[in-house]
Amino acid sequence: MPGNIINLSASAISQWPKPNYTNPSVQSVDLASWACALLGLTTFTCATRLWLRGFGRAGTFGLDDVFLIPSWLFGGMFTAICVVFTQRAYGNRNIWDIPPDHWEKVAQCLWFGELAFLISGCCTKVSVLLFYRRLVEGTYTKAWRYAVWLAIAFTVSYTLVFVIFLFTNCKPFDAYWKAFNPIYATTQEYTCIDTKVINILAGVFASLSDLYAVALPCIITWNLDMPRPQKIGLNIIFSLGLGVIAISGVRTYWLIESGLNSNVSNSIFHTFFWAQLELMLGMICASAPSLRVLFRHYMGARARGQSSHSTPRQNRPSDMLDTRDSSKSIKVVRQTSVTSHPTLPHRLSGRDAAALPPVYELADDRYGYSLSNSTHSDGQATRLSHELEWHAMSDMSSRKTKDGSR
Repeated sequence: MPGNIINLSASAISQWPKPNYTNPSVQSVDLASWACALLGLTTFTCATRLWLRGFGRAGTFGLDDVFLIPSWLFGGMFTAICVVFTQRAYGNRNIWDIPPDHWEKVAQCLWFGELAFLISGCCTKVSVLLFYRRLVEGTYTKAWRYAVWLAIAFTVSYTLVFVIFLFTNCKPFDAYWKAFNPIYATTQEYTCIDTKVINILAGVFASLSDLYAVALPCIITWNLDMPRPQKIGLNIIFSLGLGVIAISGVRTYWLIESGLNSNVSNSIFHTFFWAQLELMLGMICASAPSLRVLFRHYMGARARGQSSHSTPRQNRPSDMLDTRDSSKSIKVVRQTSVTSHPTLPHRLSGRDAAALPPVYELADDRYGYSLSNSTHSDGQATRLSHELEWHAMSDMSSRKTKDGSR
């Protein structure tokens, strides 16, 4: 039997239970539904990231976004293979409950699944590493940049090696799955190399690259000059990759089992289950930093909307309010863009300055600004427009009262 799958010898087959093709026991998890649900969630996160990047709302569209596209495409291919594996190859059954003429389909799904998994996983890791390169560009030494490029080279290199193994495992290469057909196995000439050790090496290299991709950004961002909460948030996002490493370990265990356990369909089923979760979670983690911008904008918009609804009509900002008398003029213009030091065009002092409510700068958390009490050194006060409108209206009312009393 081919390469990294167990050789189903006659002695092993003789120990199987009696087959049940009509009413067999199946896996408790619906792999097809599981895979499609994960793909749907991943599609949303990846599409949102590409949309934000394409319109410049979460940075510019870069090479890291380009690599995310083939990652999603081959991830979709892997999802389709999971569906075919359960619906067409009866891969959710034990191997002895699968008709022998379907064994070839089981092995074929594994071959194409391994190919799609390798390419999708490689592109995801390269995308993440390229994002780190953008993150530290111009701020770190060449040694750090070389470390990122070294990680990319390592990921691409071991992926290419394992893809080559897939195509050279058997001669002709389609004997990998056709050898499971009893007629082909007894009438055709083919040769396959025993490469079960590749299952172990693939798992080890995948875990090493995952660990590298998690540890590197945590070290880099910890030394960046940014607010501590933002730094902690980024490290939490990056550390989600530790979950991917754990899932990769479970997937590797079941892949090794497919080369040792004669119930090969059961081992392949669990391999696909965990591989699907590993691929999709990896892409979701790769998109998480961009999605953070979306959530901040959404929550900020909701907070601003609630604030506007709770503000009385007379206290809301107006586009322009101009009240004049013979002695002074207070002119209030609503700020439509955020500046770090908005000031009034009129100097307030004495009774007028004391009558105004507490002072706050305009703020927008999307750009890192924070609320703070402000009075400029030249005596000018920073006021929100609705506060000045309130003051102006109060001043007009008091003047009318005084004029009426006279």
